[in-house]
Amino acid sequence: MISKEIRKGLRGLFKDSSGLMAVIGFLILIFYVVVAIFAPFISPYNPTQPSGPSLLPPTVSHIMGTDNLGYDIFSRLVWGTRMAFAIALIATAIAAVVGIPVGLLVGYIGGKTDRVVTMIMDSVYAFPGLILAIAIAAMLGPGLLNIAFSIAVVYIPTYYRVIRSQVSTVKSELYVDGARAIGAKTSTIIGSYVFPNVLPSTIVIFSMNLADSIMTEAGLSFLGLGIAPPTPDWGYDLAKGQQFILNNDWWMVLFPGLAIITIVLGFSMFAEGLDEYFNPNIGEKR
Repeated sequence: MISKEIRKGLRGLFKDSSGLMAVIGFLILIFYVVVAIFAPFISPYNPTQPSGPSLLPPTVSHIMGTDNLGYDIFSRLVWGTRMAFAIALIATAIAAVVGIPVGLLVGYIGGKTDRVVTMIMDSVYAFPGLILAIAIAAMLGPGLLNIAFSIAVVYIPTYYRVIRSQVSTVKSELYVDGARAIGAKTSTIIGSYVFPNVLPSTIVIFSMNLADSIMTEAGLSFLGLGIAPPTPDWGYDLAKGQQFILNNDWWMVLFPGLAIITIVLGFSMFAEGLDEYFNPNIGEKR
């Protein structure tokens, strides 16, 4: 994933500045959240109806120009923010709801169950994420929930691997042994003693996966496997714009591309800042 390379660069750029990195990323995300919430008031035109001449370069009335159908690009970017957040949040939530409980339970139980489930998760994890998402999306067809599910399947092993690894360490701590000694139930031990100690990692993974989900969704839409047009979608608009780049209609590619880059950068910076804060020693070794 491109966002992984972005995060590697950010570690070197903001070394020992986790707070600053998290704040900058948070501000970027707040900006896009505000845009998504107030899209009806910010957007000057209907994003699914022509509002001017086709292929109009940026002007006062169309600050980001229009596409080949006369749609206002700025309006489509504003409304596309909602779609990006919706798919990313749903996909990441599904992955977390499945991956975290399975990682907790399997990591605590161990034994043959651990080996079998880990082998399955490793098989999914080893498969190229975008290719797997493409295969599932092609099988399920277009639609918000179908695309979100396609992306979620890719990230379930991420939650499982991290949570299971940490649970395997935490379950041998003295306070967990003490809970067992006083006869605490397995559900109580996992929920009250184990999960709180792996919670910081889940928050970091959630933020990172939001960035990756937006990139994956944009890739699916770019390939024609995302939300059906004319619904505003950054990946679809980017794919449509690249057809006209040789005609010097640069605005059709520039603005959707910048939107994808900046929101992924915001999530990546915020996640890396949290990671450095919660795991300072690990961050120094990377």
